[in-house]
Amino acid sequence: MKTKNLVTILMVAALPVLLNAQPSVSDQQVKNNVEKKWSRIVKAYADCLEKQNEGILETSFVWILQLKVNFPEKDLSLLENKIDMLVLSGKSENIRYKAFLVSTFMKKADWLQDFDYLKNMRESVYEKNTPVFEDLTKVMLAKVIKNGERSVAVQ
Repeated sequence: MKTKNLVTILMVAALPVLLNAQPSVSDQQVKNNVEKKWSRIVKAYADCLEKQNEGILETSFVWILQLKVNFPEKDLSLLENKIDMLVLSGKSENIRYKAFLVSTFMKKADWLQDFDYLKNMRESVYEKNTPVFEDLTKVMLAKVIKNGERSVAVQ
């Protein structure tokens, strides 16, 4: 079991490196590589969403959002269900809140279109210290407030 966990963690950690290994690789080539390994990638992230390590969960959340932005037509229901479970039963408030944000944006994928850095699968948002979850919070608040009378909170 520990070997399987280690392999899963290493695979997820290596995904960004593998996708970016050749600087001459185009975004389309990266997307083609992801599509070829789609079922394996989804399974790896599903396994990661069962871990208790907050770093693994947060990194998985961001990569799952990148998958949603770049492959909106693909089935991510397995991951969406696991994220929804983390909203309810994540081990910390931090994970439950971030899972809530990701779950909301998975259901409202059009809200993700303003996040150009999520469209680029060749660059790590962590290397650039991109405040992904802060940005998600700001956009979600703006969308809910913008909806005004259509918002449940206003009723």
